Amino acid sequence: SCSSAQQFTVTAATSGAGGTLSCAPNPATSGSTVRCDATPDPGYITQSMSGCGGTPTGAGVNSYSTAAITANCTVTAAFASIMPVPTLTEWLLALLALFTLGLGLQALRERRFATR
Repeated sequence: SCSSAQQFTVTAATSGAGGTLSCAPNPATSGSTVRCDATPDPGYITQSMSGCGGTPTGAGVNSYSTAAITANCTVTAAFASIMPVPTLTEWLLALLALFTLGLGLQALRERRFATR
């Protein structure tokens, strides 16, 4: 008797915000591989993708291939913000610059009044 090839579901998941992940074909035939594509949101980069026996990717890689599918599995993509987030040090330097500018302006005012 003939039997049809077994089908498995590859779930596309993201860990946190920053983009979407899609995998095809889905469902996948037993023994086939699945390609997954990450689409980062503006201001984000794909940080990594892994799962379903494929080789994990590094930052900036937006495509991923699974190993041969033999069971239901999940591919996960993580995204990272590429927009710089000011650190406390940067904020303190900006405040110090404003404070220094304020002192300089005050000194100029006092000097101008002293010469009248």
